[in-house]
Amino acid sequence: MDGFVVFWLLIALVVFWAVGAYNRLVRLRSQAIAAFAVVNEHFLRYISLVRANASLMNDTGLAELVPQHNDTLTQAWIGVDSAATQFDASLKMVSQRPLDAAAMSAMQTAHSTLCSSWERLQNEPPDLAGHRIPEVLQQDWAQVAVLISPASADFNRLVVAHNDAISQFPASILAWLFGFKPARTA
Repeated sequence: MDGFVVFWLLIALVVFWAVGAYNRLVRLRSQAIAAFAVVNEHFLRYISLVRANASLMNDTGLAELVPQHNDTLTQAWIGVDSAATQFDASLKMVSQRPLDAAAMSAMQTAHSTLCSSWERLQNEPPDLAGHRIPEVLQQDWAQVAVLISPASADFNRLVVAHNDAISQFPASILAWLFGFKPARTA
């Protein structure tokens, strides 16, 4: 009779452990997804800055921001706008699946392209009237970068915790059983 009780106690212990481990994996995944929502919100500000200023450029015939005779500057603005479009598409994909490593990789590439295009635009030489990019736009861009840094660090910390949890034995068995996959940091 004692062996029977010990057997059922061990079964109960394993079941309770499995439920607790599964809940921990789900909690870590949910926290990482929630943290990405904050990062996504800040990333969307980059796109809105580009869209707002690109529409201003198009509406005014490039009057204030880009002189019509400067083709390299026009091309730089077009590059930023194109990179923002690509970044927007990548963000939409990642916002649906924030822990998908392939989608995150594509978003990181698009973000890098947007930042490179922005730097190219900023490096255009000023003319006699001053900088080609409005000071307010430059400040807004820098402010978004400052906001993204801690949000991204929080998301990355949670992704590392998630990845550590799904790789630890015996929780890795549950992770494999329920389809938890390693995520990629932002």
